[in-house]
Parts: sequence; structure tokens; C-alpha cells
Amino acid sequence: MSIVSDNSPASSAPRPAAVRGLGGGFIVLLILAVLWPEPIVSVNDTYFQQPLAVGERSFLGREAPSWDAVFLGLVGLYALILMHGRLGQAQESMALLAADLRALPAQLSREAKRLIGLRALLTVALFCAAVGMVWYLLDAPLIAAAESVQSPRSRSAIRLMNRLGGGMNAPMVIGFFLVAGLALARRQWLRVALAMALASLSGGIVVHLLKYLVGRSRPELWLGPFHHAGPSSNSFPSGHTVGAFAIATVILLGAHARSLKAVAILLAIAIATSRVVAFRHWPSDVFTSSMIGLLFGWFYVRATRADGVSSEESPAPEQS
Repeated sequence: MSIVSDNSPASSAPRPAAVRGLGGGFIVLLILAVLWPEPIVSVNDTYFQQPLAVGERSFLGREAPSWDAVFLGLVGLYALILMHGRLGQAQESMALLAADLRALPAQLSREAKRLIGLRALLTVALFCAAVGMVWYLLDAPLIAAAESVQSPRSRSAIRLMNRLGGGMNAPMVIGFFLVAGLALARRQWLRVALAMALASLSGGIVVHLLKYLVGRSRPELWLGPFHHAGPSSNSFPSGHTVGAFAIATVILLGAHARSLKAVAILLAIAIATSRVVAFRHWPSDVFTSSMIGLLFGWFYVRATRADGVSSEESPAPEQS
């Protein structure tokens, strides 16, 4: 079974075993990205006992650039393996991707016009009311509950989830669909990568604007759920949660494998929960952020769907 539905010619479809192998290699890289540079530290502690400029809180993209270069080298090696013997397919896929990009502005405009109207205003009003209810009724009780479940084991799990939602993991997921789509001539994979990239970028812009405008204090400052600390504070909304739900929504709506959809949504929920349990965000922060991520993911899947972005090819029967 393929990861996502596809309208590519059957002749270019890779074997299921090859797809599973490529996906398995990416999962290994993703696990390494979450743990990095812990594998290096463990090997050093076991065999070499040399001083390393990394600590328990170091992770990919933070405080260990020299070891990050080692990881990026592994990513580059995986990309070379993925592209080996497939340059012809990559050239064909680049042409399809270029066609989708040329058609994208018109499709984005069309989808944006569909959102304008009374129904959209009512949806925004209901959303704001729901955020207010979570803010008023659940913020303080749920943060108190988070304090009650603190333990060394829970803190380790929270640290892993926070790493999964930050750092280079989102670009890695997008990059995998992009490179695999090019290598295997899967146009729908390219569209999934495009939708994830646009949803993540748009969500990031909204996050930074709202952080500056709202300036809400983080729970770890213990100022209470209704206190604001000015522009220097950055609790509302949660960038980790927006990115996780934007990518998960694109996978949910664009992926074919049910297992992949389930994993994506469960990981997004786990990342959002970890931000609350780590006292980095209030429950209303992550609730709002999840809705922002869902909205952008849904919007860009519609804008890049097979019957919308490009009219230069007619969709073929779905492959599995």
C-alpha cells in the first residue's frame, strides 16, 4: 500500500517493499533527530570517555552545531540513496511540481474567496467563544493537574515530545515527502509536501504576530491565567502545536494509509499535551493553536488537491 493516493502512471510506481524500506529509513532518521545527540553521548560514555560540549538538554539545532553536522551528513546520505538511479523520474517530477506551482496562486485565490461569507464569520465567532471558555474554565485547573503528574519519567517523556515538535523535525517530514516524491515520481507526495510547507509557513507567521500582539505570560512564570507580561512574553499561541497540527492535518486529509493518519494525529495531540504538562503553554494556548494548525492544513490541502491545482493532467485511478 502506498503512503498517499497517487495519480502517477503505473509504470513509475515503486514496489511496496521499496516504499516500506524508504519509509523505514526515514523513521530511523526521525527517531535519531528526536534523540540527537544522545546516541553520540552514549557511544562516547561507553567506549571513549572524551569530553563533549553537549549536555542533557542539548538537542538537534541547539548547542551542538558540530554534531548537528554529523546528523545532516546522515540525512544527505539517505537522500543520495533515495535518489540513486532515479534522476530521470526526478526530472519528470520537477516538471509536474513546476506546473502545480504555476497554478497555485489562482487556486489559493479561489479557495480564499470561498471562505469569505456569513458562515465564516459565524465559525470565527464560535471559535472565539470556545477559546474564551477554555481560557476561563480550564486553564488554571488543568495546569494544577499537570503539576500533580510531574515525575522523572513524565519529564523524560515530555522532553522527547517537545523535541519532536520543535527543532528540525517538521522540515525533515516535509523534505522526506518532497525528495521521495521527486525520486519516485509521485505527484501526490509532492502536493502533500507543498501543502505542509505552506501550512507550516503560514502558521508560523500567525504565531509570531499573535505572540507580539497578545504577550501572554507562560504558566511557568506563575502569574496566573489572566496575566500578561507584555511583548516579551510568548505563551499565546504555541508554535509547536500549530506546526504539529498543520502537518498532521495535511497527512490526515492527503494520506492513504490509515496507520500514517493515526500516528500523525496522535503525535500532534501528544506534542500539544506536552506543552501544557511542561508549563510552557496554557490549555487555551494549545487549543487555539491546534485550531489554527487544522485550518491552515485543511485550506492548503484544498488548494493543492489533484482536481484543483493543475488542469494539465487528468487524474488516473488510485494506486495502492
